[in-house]
Amino acid sequence: QRARNLHEIISAKNKGENTEGDIDNLKPPVFWKDKPNFILQSKKWSPEKLRFILDKTYKLELELKSNSLINKNVLMKKLIVGNWKMNGEPECSSKPMKFDEIYPSHARDHLDIVLCPPSLLIPGMMELCRNANIQLGSQNCHYLDKGAYTGEISAGMLKNFNVKFVILGHSERRAMGETSEEVSLKAKKVSEEDLTPIVCVGENLEIRNAGQAHKFVSEQIERSIATLNNDFIIAYE
Repeated sequence: QRARNLHEIISAKNKGENTEGDIDNLKPPVFWKDKPNFILQSKKWSPEKLRFILDKTYKLELELKSNSLINKNVLMKKLIVGNWKMNGEPECSSKPMKFDEIYPSHARDHLDIVLCPPSLLIPGMMELCRNANIQLGSQNCHYLDKGAYTGEISAGMLKNFNVKFVILGHSERRAMGETSEEVSLKAKKVSEEDLTPIVCVGENLEIRNAGQAHKFVSEQIERSIATLNNDFIIAYE
């Protein structure tokens, strides 16, 4: 049986379950800004036991922070991505600076903000996004570098305009026939250009009501990231 993390242990303790073995084998995640208050949600432990748990989680946190992989993947910043879809006029290019006035970059060091406007607006937003400490993203791309593909845009073209992220496999595109295999090819090309693919997955209401959501989304993820070795982001819709 796998070791439970702190959240699971507290939930079990509050249900009256025996958690002594779990405390001895506590595993991550243990990263909470308000960890002491979080632990005190359990009314079943004595003050001595609470102090022991806090000490153990603190030591484990220090150990994990010394590991660069954990530092990268567990302590990553929150990522907020704004998908503009098929919306926006030329004057919308100034939105990054207006956003920065409302929420200045120095106040959001703990966040990464990405805007994904229609491709036509990207060139006009490059400098403004840079000045506002906002990343640029695209809503889609092709999986080839160039060719006779009317209406398409390549990852390399996007990179030339300072795009850092690319949304792939959005539910609205999947609804038009895009497959996980196509998403996988696109994600591979995006990664090869040193951009970050944002791979979208999710079930529809019919699949959820049939109780097949977990199976469907798991298979969707496996097929959509099959060719990836570098960093990527999963967006569950």
